[in-house]
Amino acid sequence: MSVYLSLVVTSRNDNYGLNMIPRFENFLHAFTGLAERVKLDCELIIVDWNPPTDRPPIAEQFAWPTGLKHCSIRILTVPPELHAKVDNPKGYPLMEYLGKNAAIRRAAGRFVLASNPDNIFSEPLMRHLARQDLDDQRSYRVVRWDVKPMPATDLTLDEKLAHCRAHVFERGFYGTVLPVTPSGFRIPSPVEIKLRTQLLSKRLRKGITYRLQTWASGDFMLMAKSAWERIGGYPQLPVRGALDNYACFIAHVAGFRQKMLPGNCRMYHQDHSRHQEHGRVGRVTQSENYEDYRRERDKMVATGKPMLINDEHWGLAGEDLPERRVA
Repeated sequence: MSVYLSLVVTSRNDNYGLNMIPRFENFLHAFTGLAERVKLDCELIIVDWNPPTDRPPIAEQFAWPTGLKHCSIRILTVPPELHAKVDNPKGYPLMEYLGKNAAIRRAAGRFVLASNPDNIFSEPLMRHLARQDLDDQRSYRVVRWDVKPMPATDLTLDEKLAHCRAHVFERGFYGTVLPVTPSGFRIPSPVEIKLRTQLLSKRLRKGITYRLQTWASGDFMLMAKSAWERIGGYPQLPVRGALDNYACFIAHVAGFRQKMLPGNCRMYHQDHSRHQEHGRVGRVTQSENYEDYRRERDKMVATGKPMLINDEHWGLAGEDLPERRVA
């Protein structure tokens, strides 16, 4: 059965960033609660990638909502034996973007939003999506607002949203983040002004005229499913760094011009550690793949040709992934 929007995320029950379970619970509570409130015709697809053998799978970890009328929840599992076959020279236990690709291919939505299961969408954002007036020929982004501490799981939906509004401390700004106050105004600093001036002058010297919002694009990238199919999903390279940025420029050059949703359409990210924990590699260093990305990005813009490297089997197309509907 088709729906208007598919939200796709990848995860595994390994306590990444610490407090993974309560962060996931807040994400789940907020998304399903708001989907019902604004009557957003949608599905949530969770890819449980390479589930740890010493912890419950995601399908058994959480108390899933009942009585949903506007949102269904599907869980796809990529078992360890399939994970072992993936090109993965650095041994990552979770391949985030390959998992998202698997969900995108199997999505029932006319539009597909790729995100992460520690984000909380604001009510204005959900109401905007529920209007069902998105353009098939666009790619959509929002600004990520980082929140700490995370909301308590026992708060009501409205209390969680109010907590997020009151505890933002930084927001995305193209290739960097800016410190902010809860009211949303950025805190100026001489260092920031200097860095932004240097970056702008460097871009002008290189003759770069594009200006896409790529910061934290792995947390929110929304396009028609047909657009995702046109670009073949995220590039399936055996690295983690910059794959979300690649997708922004691939879509842009392929003709799906980026559009920022209105400023009140906020996405709140529950801040967490990104160091090595429980065997999962943490923050990606700038040296990993970013120079390749910048070179390919500039080449795409200069030639007008998108970098389409995935074949027709992208997103584990030939695999029969176990699926469970939990709501």
